[in-house]
Amino acid sequence: QVDKVIKHHRDGEQEDAHEYLVNLLEMLHKHAMVAYKHIYNIDEEWTKKNRHMELTSSIHQIFAGIIRSQVLCKNCGSASNTYDPFTDLSLELN
Repeated sequence: QVDKVIKHHRDGEQEDAHEYLVNLLEMLHKHAMVAYKHIYNIDEEWTKKNRHMELTSSIHQIFAGIIRSQVLCKNCGSASNTYDPFTDLSLELN
């Protein structure tokens, strides 16, 4: 049922496939992380100190990644990089 994946969904409303997929992957990731923590007996204190673990479920390993944004200084030529996790990218098609 759609409302189990998309919590704010109401019967009779339309949802696009992209929104459904993003919500489905996030739900699967959360369930995978709960199972992972249970299987390996990982407590919340350890998880808070090791936030990178939140990106290591099998769902994120397959469907997610990290994108780099770079700003170059025209005066000195130095680069500033920012790395952000993503689960979907919007691409323009011509």
